[in-house]
Amino acid sequence: MTILADGGKGAGLIMEAVLSALGAGTNDILAAFLGSVCGTFMLSKSTPRLIVGTVFVGTCVGTYFGPNTMFLIGRPPSNVVTFIIGSIGMAVLTAAGNYAKKKFFDGVKDVSSNLPVDVRRDP
Repeated sequence: MTILADGGKGAGLIMEAVLSALGAGTNDILAAFLGSVCGTFMLSKSTPRLIVGTVFVGTCVGTYFGPNTMFLIGRPPSNVVTFIIGSIGMAVLTAAGNYAKKKFFDGVKDVSSNLPVDVRRDP
């Protein structure tokens, strides 16, 4: 079943082919999108840029990790899991970034102290 405006004809077939080549179904995308929209209500500060970024990242993370998580634990794909992962997508990506930073860049020398004062950025 497709959720396309043109009923699966024309450009919809191309979009369906691209999504299936990427391994993403329209149901997964919709579940991750709705989960990320619900995830924006958990934000303490909400600016338009933060809301759009959270929805985009949550949709991407949920679409990819939702079906793969179920596959890894040996269960059939579930849109509920995709919804939940979409709602916490920004936190998942931030945790992965912090882990990678600690694992690969821990102990890397800070070279900003060698720069002239006018080039440094103050935190």
